[in-house]
Amino acid sequence: MSCTSGCATRDHSSYADCLRNKRSRVGWAAEARGLDATGQKRWQGEIDAYRSAVAQGMDPDTSQMSSVRQAEAWSNQTGIAYTHENATEHRTNQALERI
Repeated sequence: MSCTSGCATRDHSSYADCLRNKRSRVGWAAEARGLDATGQKRWQGEIDAYRSAVAQGMDPDTSQMSSVRQAEAWSNQTGIAYTHENATEHRTNQALERI
């Protein structure tokens, strides 16, 4: 008898037979090597945030979360939807006002 330690019946002819009977499955277990679903969830969150920003009229520099958050913060501070052109024009106008 060579069953697994958690076998309820302990009547299998081999260890492999016992495992087959338990219907063991391989799951997402290698998170340290990036083989779990965390990366996919993070990427999907970035894409969703980017789509939301674009729907609000912004044009973040990249689809990375940091760029999207910077665009949102700039838009909230200035009241203008962020685009590279708007940001450049806004900085230019502020510089001209200081002269």
